[in-house]
Amino acid sequence: GAVVTWGKAKDGGDSSAVANYLIDIKFIASNAVAFAAVNSRGMLRATWGVSDAGGTVPNAPQKATLEEKPVRKIVGALYAFAAILQDGTVQAWGWANGGGAIPDALADVLYNTQQKNPDVEGGFDTIADITASHSAFAARTTAGKVYAWGDAEAGGDASQVATQLESCVVTSIAATHYA
Repeated sequence: GAVVTWGKAKDGGDSSAVANYLIDIKFIASNAVAFAAVNSRGMLRATWGVSDAGGTVPNAPQKATLEEKPVRKIVGALYAFAAILQDGTVQAWGWANGGGAIPDALADVLYNTQQKNPDVEGGFDTIADITASHSAFAARTTAGKVYAWGDAEAGGDASQVATQLESCVVTSIAATHYA
């Protein structure tokens, strides 16, 4: 479908700069000041709004990945987005301190489609779901592990419950504004 926007221009109310890309759109994700549109083939077609809050996908390798691999789901935090791609990997963009940058410590887990796990159907543990709080994200793998990043006070640091998370198989994840 087509997209029509209105409201405060700088916060996504004006999509005229990306209007040519806003055709055949299947779903749109939003945060407080930006939008991301995915077409019927699952490809990220456009982002608009406040640039450093997710309105622009900043770096070349990440932008190429998001433009070349189908997107399964996008969620928005206050000023950032995170997307699960069809291959089970995650990309994030927007305000780095609010979850828009995946920490190096999680890169192997969230970017890697080859996380071997014999207990998972197909033998590989990929990202199955993702959720967002105010300024953080959490991702759940097919094996039931949970990884969080972003603002620690908004749920981006799960180290205090790491033992509990490691001792169980998580089947769903959810977030509130700050947890």
